[in-house]
Amino acid sequence: MKKRAQKNKSMFLHLTIAFMLIGLLPLVIIGSIFVKRYSDNIKDLIISNASSQSLYISKNIESMLSELDETLRYPYDYNSDEYTYFYQLLKDESLTSAQLANKIETVLNTMLYMDTYIEGVRFIDNNNKLYCIYRDPTKSIYGKVMLMDKLQSDNTNIYKKLQFFATYAESKYYYPSKQYDFTVARFYMDTSTVAAANNTVLGTVYLDVNINKILSFIKDIQLYEESKFYIVDKNSGSYIYSADYEDYGTTFDDRKEINTKSDQNYIQKQDCFIVYQDISNSPWMVVTKIYNKDIYKIYKVNIVYFSIILICTSTLLIIINLLSSRKISKPARELKNVMVEIENGNLDIRAQNCSKDEMGFLADGLNNMMDNLQNYIKKVYVAELRQKEAQLNALKTQISPHYLYNTLDVIRMTALANHDEKTALMLDSLSSQLQYLIGQSSDMVLLSKELENIREYLVIVKIRYENHLDLEINVNKEDMELYVMKLLLQPIVENSVKHGFVNKRDVGKISIKAIRKTDYLEITVMDDGIGMSEEKLQEINALLASERIGHKTEDGWSGIGLKNVYDRIKNNYGNAYGFEITSCEKLGTIVRYKLPIRLT
Repeated sequence: MKKRAQKNKSMFLHLTIAFMLIGLLPLVIIGSIFVKRYSDNIKDLIISNASSQSLYISKNIESMLSELDETLRYPYDYNSDEYTYFYQLLKDESLTSAQLANKIETVLNTMLYMDTYIEGVRFIDNNNKLYCIYRDPTKSIYGKVMLMDKLQSDNTNIYKKLQFFATYAESKYYYPSKQYDFTVARFYMDTSTVAAANNTVLGTVYLDVNINKILSFIKDIQLYEESKFYIVDKNSGSYIYSADYEDYGTTFDDRKEINTKSDQNYIQKQDCFIVYQDISNSPWMVVTKIYNKDIYKIYKVNIVYFSIILICTSTLLIIINLLSSRKISKPARELKNVMVEIENGNLDIRAQNCSKDEMGFLADGLNNMMDNLQNYIKKVYVAELRQKEAQLNALKTQISPHYLYNTLDVIRMTALANHDEKTALMLDSLSSQLQYLIGQSSDMVLLSKELENIREYLVIVKIRYENHLDLEINVNKEDMELYVMKLLLQPIVENSVKHGFVNKRDVGKISIKAIRKTDYLEITVMDDGIGMSEEKLQEINALLASERIGHKTEDGWSGIGLKNVYDRIKNNYGNAYGFEITSCEKLGTIVRYKLPIRLT
């Protein structure tokens, strides 16, 4: 057995080694090559992704600036009941300063609500008169002089295009305010004549736009942990947008190096890559700083992901291998288990053959061998029964019943002379049982004779158990005249006495009842003993259904009496007849016979 188990392990070892070589090893090699190539290209992939994001953001910012430019051009489209053009309003000398300011602020108010992110609109005329209106009416300018100086310095240049100013903290000019704005501006030209439209400036319009407008475009971009995203002015280097507010008011140091590069959209520094994208129709550009730390982290993350995938895939392959190996080796294991059962004495077991291969051939061969062996054993068993029956008949002929009866009678009379009535009664019962057993040569007896023998047996048992056992027989007179096999009931009653009333203190009871059905006789033997467990009952039923003569135990054989009666019924009456046993632990046991109705 041990040697065979070692061979099984060796077979599984060979299958595992083959699986490792054919399945896992190529997977590891291919995966390693993939990771190596991916690692070599990871920098290019990250830069390409950053460039795509920068291009996307630049298009959105370009569209935003175009919309703001349209807002700045609104005065050219101004029209009211009094004035056809905005320049007419500015040149109307009949208006007082208050009236002029009111009408200009009405135009500015319309521009203010063209975009929810516009925080303020300002207009400076040729006389450096400032007109302004703000979304938050509680704002007040405390840096008005500095603001006007700044705007005036910008106003010294003549431009007709959209102009841009760096992002600044509103708290620098307004109170109270914690917002950050960037400013765009455009000159308003005198469009009364063609010549004036090209040369004459009537004023400058400024829009202060909340930096959150830019943030609305970039909130969904994906940045790495250390990466930085900016929008900067490539001419001045000032920051238009930065997540770090401390950058506002400073300059972007790498702009000069970026401006010298024209063949690619990124530069490589010692500790990072700077990816940039110009925003059309503006001096702005989108800048993304990708640090080497992030690239290394991405590389590590991909290694971890690959390791997890490799481990999961390997685990899945191992499970598949184990399941496949078990499926392949299952017939061999089942055949081995059947052989072990046969070695332990279970001759009823058969190998389940569901395949047409070599293992199926072996299983068929083993099953055929066991069928032949069982048939041989059955023949030997039947021959042994017949031999025992012949020996019993020979013993009957060798013993002189008359001599035996006289001897038992002498012993009984001696017991009576000595006033030992129990011994006399037991001898009388024993004599009756022996006369029943060997006094008749026929194997078929009246049911009344079989029941009378049970009564005689119970006489001795009741004396042994001090009358703690009762017998109840419920059979009508007609059924008493039916023929049954000799010693049909005695082994069952003997088992009830021997096993059913062990350690039972109360008075026990054995009931025998016979009922004639339509086409068979039903005899029930029932006791109220200790019963038996479900496992024990299954063991007995398995014995009855098998070809074995009994259970081999350390104390010898058990169950021979039950098996003998069961086989005698099957051999004499056929497979349609027999008995079945039911039992409930601590309640008792019922044996129900099914016998043919024999009148002779």
